[in-house]
Amino acid sequence: MPQKTLKQVIITREAAHQDIAMMQAFIFEHGKNSWNFLPEDEVRAHIAEITTKKVQAYLEEINDECVGFACFYLGIPPSCQKYEENQINKVAYLSEIVVHRDYVGQGIGSQLINALKENLIANNITRLYAERHADNIGSSGVMTKTGFKIIDEYADEQRRPEGSKKTVVTRLEL
Repeated sequence: MPQKTLKQVIITREAAHQDIAMMQAFIFEHGKNSWNFLPEDEVRAHIAEITTKKVQAYLEEINDECVGFACFYLGIPPSCQKYEENQINKVAYLSEIVVHRDYVGQGIGSQLINALKENLIANNITRLYAERHADNIGSSGVMTKTGFKIIDEYADEQRRPEGSKKTVVTRLEL
């Protein structure tokens, strides 16, 4: 008798208030490594801002199980403002992107960024910024694959105590 294969149902959707607790647990389970700066209280508070719509997020789910998410907000943090000239209202910042460790390298991060790009373009946002550890090969790969360009790199021992101790600033033109 032939074996049955389960059909995978893959969806990308906007995160909602009821997803916050799961997302907060997910990022600390699947996002913690030497390269990611994840101060727990700040990250939890940031993700909770989904309730107020200050932060928006997309989830990638396979058969109703979260396998990754990306959070962003309109505007940019002080660390990136020097790269913009009076365009603060037309830019966004990718604050978190995390993929379930069992799904790394399977295109989940790219799908999330592509969903984010569609949303931003529809809302007349012209650029998306992101920062990462200079040594984070996984983040580097997904950002390069989706069109981000490196615009700066600087010493950042407070947020990057491991490896090169540098932060890379990237920008995606939309």
